[in-house]
Amino acid sequence: MEEIREAYGRFLIDEDTYSIDYIIETCQKAQDVYLNELQNDTPNKDDLLDDLRVFFQEEEDKKTEETDDFEEEIKIPPRNSFFQSERNQSCFCGSGKKFKECCKKKSSYLQSLSPYLPPISFEPIWDDADDIDPKDAQVMLKILKENNPGENSETVLPILLELKEKYPHIPELYCLIDFNYFSSGKTKESIEMMHACFRKFPNDLFWKIKYAEYLLRRGEYDKIGKLFNDKFTLQELYPEKPSFYIVDFERFSCFMVLYFATIGQIKKADLYLKALKEFTSRKDFVEQLDQFIEESYQKQYLKNQLTVSKIH
Repeated sequence: MEEIREAYGRFLIDEDTYSIDYIIETCQKAQDVYLNELQNDTPNKDDLLDDLRVFFQEEEDKKTEETDDFEEEIKIPPRNSFFQSERNQSCFCGSGKKFKECCKKKSSYLQSLSPYLPPISFEPIWDDADDIDPKDAQVMLKILKENNPGENSETVLPILLELKEKYPHIPELYCLIDFNYFSSGKTKESIEMMHACFRKFPNDLFWKIKYAEYLLRRGEYDKIGKLFNDKFTLQELYPEKPSFYIVDFERFSCFMVLYFATIGQIKKADLYLKALKEFTSRKDFVEQLDQFIEESYQKQYLKNQLTVSKIH
């Protein structure tokens, strides 16, 4: 199982083909089948491989057939209607109060999103900026704003690596290096840097999100809550910060959309997306996230209805 999770974590398997959850679930079923068989007989290696191929295909065909048949019987309601809260239901903002006592009473739509909308800065915020030589800071800002890793990473990387040696305590430098590694296809180097930097800068937002994305790809959802200490807004994570750089806000919100949609908390994912729409100008980016939530919602709805139908 660890090898499978790591393959997903390192982008070696396309999750659009088979999700990590589907593969883990199917492998677990296969493992249980073989353990039962081993009690009576010991098949050889070739038999096991052939059986495993057949098992995967049968499981996929069975699940597809069940889902297709079920989709014909079930009409999935629009996500917007699913998102609405009744007066006496818990409010969708996550306050724990009833809807009629919370966001229904609020005069401003943005007020209901306030936990997800921190003060935003449109210029990079570096906590250790005073430690950087002004000339070096200008170089870093230029790279940050103008860098196109697909075209000039070979030129930029040596400069960044030299600056890293000069300022080993500045996490933003490592972020720029990682961005160049990943964007130029150097996935192995990017993953290795992620592990090293998460240990070196455990409270840095960039590396916290980077590691959380890695856990999400691996399907280790329970570890993500622990990683964030069950604090899922920027204000909760960093109460001492007066504002947050727009890029950090976008990346944090994007991850939270993916995370909550993946674990089936569709209302929560929608809230992060609605907050993101208030600031970002990247319409294609928002549309992709919205589509991801919609697909997750439909899967979750069908799964819940299928479970109910089996019980009855």
